Amino acid sequence: MLEDKMAVEKISVSLDEALIARARQEAEESGLSLSSWLAKGAARLIEEADAKRAMEEYIRLFGEPEAAAAEAIRRKLEEAGAYRPETAEEEALRLRAIARLRGIDLDSEAGDSEAGGVG
Repeated sequence: MLEDKMAVEKISVSLDEALIARARQEAEESGLSLSSWLAKGAARLIEEADAKRAMEEYIRLFGEPEAAAAEAIRRKLEEAGAYRPETAEEEALRLRAIARLRGIDLDSEAGDSEAGGVG
């Protein structure tokens, strides 16, 4: 558990009743204490924020990646035996992750052209 690996600070948080009930259920199903489950969630959000900042910095420095350049890199990696093509499900997950990092809500913008151009 996270508490066993580092010094911890106890805090008090306020959560909606339905949210806390769901969090308790998910923590139990995951075999974690509620505290550990919430800490993992916070850590995941911090990693996501770091990734978003890194992506924004990359785009600021180098611009948007071009599809042709990405395909050339994939071919080189495949020739070197270091690439396995994505399944359709993996591609969909990757595109959703990129959209999320960019702040695009694909669920509410299902037909929006901006969401369709992610990747």
